Amino acid sequence: MHDAIDEKLLKHLIYGRGVSDFLITQHVDGQFMLSVRYAEVSDWVPVRSREKNPRTWARLDTLASQLWKLGVRKWYTELTQEVVTSHAHKLRPKKNLPE
Repeated sequence: MHDAIDEKLLKHLIYGRGVSDFLITQHVDGQFMLSVRYAEVSDWVPVRSREKNPRTWARLDTLASQLWKLGVRKWYTELTQEVVTSHAHKLRPKKNLPE
């Protein structure tokens, strides 16, 4: 695995606009991992915490919410299985549409 970037440095890079892309991937065990591309580096670099390398999240919506709070509005997601979030809705037909 490539060198990892810690969460504290990631925040500084986001605020300084040093990160170009964000990628969320899913492990076989269902955990989610965040990787970034920054400073003209072509490889994806995983995010780590003090306790875990790489840092993982149990829920996709928790990770997405954390990115949103950091000001990130666009990221890529690669999933290996269906994800059920707390915001899952059934698609319902709209009423009063002309036929």
